[in-house]
Amino acid sequence: MTTYRVGLTLRDGAIDGWVFDLPGCRAIGLSVAEAVDLLPVAIAEHLAWLKGHDESVPDPDSFDFEVIEEVESNGEFCFAADAEPLTRDEVDTAIRRMGYSLADIIAISEPLPQRLLEWRPPGTSVRADERVPDPRTIREMLEHAAGAETHFLRNIIEPAPSGPSAVAGFVAARAASLAHFAALDLAASGNVVTRQGPRGEAGWSARKVLRRIINHQRFHTREVQQRLCWLALGVPEVIPASRE
Repeated sequence: MTTYRVGLTLRDGAIDGWVFDLPGCRAIGLSVAEAVDLLPVAIAEHLAWLKGHDESVPDPDSFDFEVIEEVESNGEFCFAADAEPLTRDEVDTAIRRMGYSLADIIAISEPLPQRLLEWRPPGTSVRADERVPDPRTIREMLEHAAGAETHFLRNIIEPAPSGPSAVAGFVAARAASLAHFAALDLAASGNVVTRQGPRGEAGWSARKVLRRIINHQRFHTREVQQRLCWLALGVPEVIPASRE
């Protein structure tokens, strides 16, 4: 039976469970118990996603997991597991899976007409915060997702690549990623780079960048699917207690 290693990020208001052996797989809960309870489902879904892209995967109904790290932080940091040097097989596997996540988000976005891309759901449909005060349109989601891959990559390389700001930027961002990881110095791939971010010092490594790229594109693919489902099922009303 396969046992997957997990790291928990304890943030204010949410807990992230990152599955190190499945880069990009994450469970999010409001408490540690909720995140841990959700991890088997998140792992099974991730395995099903890989199987849907014709990968041979372990039995999605027969596996275990072990929490090996817990870090309390509201900022960007590297788990100890993120500082493990990568093997060429791990890089090749992650690049292949990055291809799946990119293909998914392009496939769902390309056919959408302008009217749908520009539709903004009502403000009561999401739990807004100071970073994203209103629900994004699908176009805004895609522009954000297109630039994010370059954002992740520029944290570990010099000189930093320019960031695409449109949906077409997915292809340009991926070209920069492929060029970097094809030439990656595996012996130094475990190095943690410290950058100054909006919430203080931020730690980044090649392994972390790979898992973040896959997860981020999958997250926003599901977010687009969520908006499309709302059109069929009705837009929900989620009004936080603090909203007036």
